[in-house]
Amino acid sequence: MAHPVIHAEIRSADPDATREFFGQLFGWSYSDGAYPGYTFVDTGVDGALPTAISPLQGDGDAVLFFGRSLRGGGGRPGASPTPGRTSRY
Repeated sequence: MAHPVIHAEIRSADPDATREFFGQLFGWSYSDGAYPGYTFVDTGVDGALPTAISPLQGDGDAVLFFGRSLRGGGGRPGASPTPGRTSRY
């Protein structure tokens, strides 16, 4: 079975500094994303979890993981009621 986590985003008040930090720490590089300030991470590892860094979209920095519901929600708050549907936890 495929892993239920399909995408991660690091949202930051200072995405440029966040990119610089992870670039120096892990050697990550970046490509432009869908809108200004949004970038896709190239970890240099084949099969790595698709990850992006973006500006804040609310209060406080956040790391978000997006995944598929395995049991139609399973009673978890915010889980998708439809198996296979992408959900935000």
